[in-house]
Amino acid sequence: MILPATTLAQSTDYATIQDRARAHRESFLKQQTTGSTVVDSASSDSIQDKIKSLEERILSLRQKTILASYDRVLTNTERYSEYLSGILNRLDSSLAELSTNGKDTTKVQNQANEAGLLLDQASTTIAVARASTTAVFTSTDPGQTIRDIKMMIEEAVVKLGQVRDLLAEAIETAKTLSNE
Repeated sequence: MILPATTLAQSTDYATIQDRARAHRESFLKQQTTGSTVVDSASSDSIQDKIKSLEERILSLRQKTILASYDRVLTNTERYSEYLSGILNRLDSSLAELSTNGKDTTKVQNQANEAGLLLDQASTTIAVARASTTAVFTSTDPGQTIRDIKMMIEEAVVKLGQVRDLLAEAIETAKTLSNE
């Protein structure tokens, strides 16, 4: 059977397209297995520079996100510290009143003093952590500075927990003294 000329030309084009597609597929598969790509060194350097720039930008955004979270935690920790300070002040007032009524407040006063010292240490730690948040961007090792801030926050939170426990115990002891 004899094909018309246009059909023969179309079938030749189709075969050429198929050959090109097969060649591209084989080239792609070869690149996948060998891991090699055909890229000149200038564009490779440009790509590497762009990747490095993106990695630095991502790291910077992560650091800013972590610092924003730490800022919220520090704000809440400062508020809690102020709250505990208010309780300590009220406890001191109650102890002064109990002392004037002739009650022995030595044990409660010692607990309040210890709570006050821990509260001062926690407040100092919070202040140092707050100051360190601005030093992150000028630090030679921002990751380490962020880890240091985290450790300071954890230390302050532990101390505030100890203050809370001491104050709760001191308040209970003061209530017992006032009921005697």
